[in-house]
Amino acid sequence: MLTDTTRRRFLGVAAALSAGCAARPGRRADAGGTETTDRGASDTSTPTTDGSETTETASPAPSLPERTLADPPEGPESYPDRPDGDGPGAAVAFVRQFEHAQGYNVLHEPDAESISVQPAAEHVRSVEPGGHYVLGRRSGYANYADGVHADLGSAPRLYFVSPRYVVRVGEEDDRLRDCTTVPAADDPADNFAAKCSGDDARYAVVNLAPETREMVVEVSRADTGATVGRESYRLVPGRLVVFDGVTRRRGRYRLTVTAGDRETTAAWDLRNGPRERPPVVVSTPRRRLAVERFDGWPY
Repeated sequence: MLTDTTRRRFLGVAAALSAGCAARPGRRADAGGTETTDRGASDTSTPTTDGSETTETASPAPSLPERTLADPPEGPESYPDRPDGDGPGAAVAFVRQFEHAQGYNVLHEPDAESISVQPAAEHVRSVEPGGHYVLGRRSGYANYADGVHADLGSAPRLYFVSPRYVVRVGEEDDRLRDCTTVPAADDPADNFAAKCSGDDARYAVVNLAPETREMVVEVSRADTGATVGRESYRLVPGRLVVFDGVTRRRGRYRLTVTAGDRETTAAWDLRNGPRERPPVVVSTPRRRLAVERFDGWPY
């Protein structure tokens, strides 16, 4: 529960991040990663050998319907059941209801005198039988008895929605390469970004499957086959990792993604720098691999 002090701290966060997601301090309102929600499941989280990740299934979130993977705050507004229909309209309606409940529960406190939440949802495209990618977001405000006013903003969140399974992607975790070591050409004219400018190429990796997935992403030059970088990921359901600092050098590249005996590749044109939507490596709900690009989702 927010005290007066922590709520005022939240207000400072909300004001500073009005274009982003402002969660209440001390609560995992929009934490990176998600939790499985099969009722009665036990916490089987275990660290990797290097201690850098939490893997396997996470603790259950009892307020969510089964097979709805997310990490929302508890609160008085219930989260919706998965949609009955498999059309895009049903998926969009579900996301709008979920975003409203999530925003309301973020703002709710016993002394709240008024809460207003405006949810929005946009269908991106249909994928797999009966499944849809949807972007959801919400804005709102609350007024409290002690005179405090709180504003809430949100960056878009990616959902996969179907009648059988739903996952809401968590906030991004950044994996940053030392900016002085980002691969680049010796001739500055052959680079699309200056050293440590923050304009290096990047990609994202997200797990939409219902269990932990291990993936390896390799970036190579399309002309020579030379490897630019190779990263390993072990992600719980809904986890999003953004790798920043892939390269500064112009050219054509290739992404090669492997997970067990599965592999997929995709071309990546950086001759003019990262002007197109950055690639997103996806482990799909059916455990396939894909390299996607999403309009309107900046991670």
